[in-house]
Amino acid sequence: MTRYMKAGIALSVVLVAVVAWTAETAAKKGKESTTAASAPAAKADTTKAAVADTAKAAVVDTVRQFTLEELAKCDGKEGRPSYIAVDGVVYDVANAKGWKNGEHQGFKAGRDVTKDMQKKSPHGAKPLTKLPKVGVLAKAAPAATPAK
Repeated sequence: MTRYMKAGIALSVVLVAVVAWTAETAAKKGKESTTAASAPAAKADTTKAAVADTAKAAVVDTVRQFTLEELAKCDGKEGRPSYIAVDGVVYDVANAKGWKNGEHQGFKAGRDVTKDMQKKSPHGAKPLTKLPKVGVLAKAAPAATPAK
C-alpha cells in the first residue's frame, strides 16, 4: 500500500468524522426547533446523514479484506509479501525485527497467529502496533446448516 493510498484512507476517515459531526449538530438544531420552518432543516439532516453513511461505506470499501486463503499466500517466501493476522488485523511483518523469510521464533507468515501469540509470545502483540496495517481478516461465512 503506497503512502498516497494511506493518505487517502486517512483523509476519508477525517471526512467521515466531519460529515458525521455536521449531521449530528444539524440534527440537534432540528430537534430544538418545532416550527414549520424546521421542515427544510429536517430534509437537510436526512441528506447529511445519507452523505455520512455513503462516506462511511467508502472507507470500509478501501480497507483490504483478506480471507484465510488469501492470507496464506502472503507467507514471505519467494518474494511474496509477509503478512500475519492478529485479532482480525493483518500486519506487514516483512521489515519487522526478527522476521526473516516469513518466520520469527516459530511463527510463520501467512497465518492468523492470534492464539499462538497469546500462548507463546513473551511480548504479546504489543510490537505489532508499530508495524504497517495492511487490512483486516474477512469474517468467515457461517457454515450451512444441513436440511432435515
